[in-house]
Amino acid sequence: MEKIQVKPFSDLTGREVFCLSRIRDEVFVAEQGITVPELDDQDLAAYHVYLLNEQETDALAAARFLKIRAATTSAGWLSKRLPAERAWPASSFRRLKATS
Repeated sequence: MEKIQVKPFSDLTGREVFCLSRIRDEVFVAEQGITVPELDDQDLAAYHVYLLNEQETDALAAARFLKIRAATTSAGWLSKRLPAERAWPASSFRRLKATS
């Protein structure tokens, strides 16, 4: 069964980093034509929220949350393979709390 994961970059496995990098490349580079490097140093400080398929070989949806100031976070969103009927409800993210 698929499960939403929340991890800091340091806790991601190599496979998870690969899956997240691939979906970001598909969305930002292939679909949107962005030519600047998509991966940046902010990934190292971000919390990554994602959903992998059942085989854990592909990301279905992903987001990264960055701490801007003590009580402020910024979210970057992308989704490629998640059908509309499976979209994450906003209430799912109210439960997420910034740390440190």
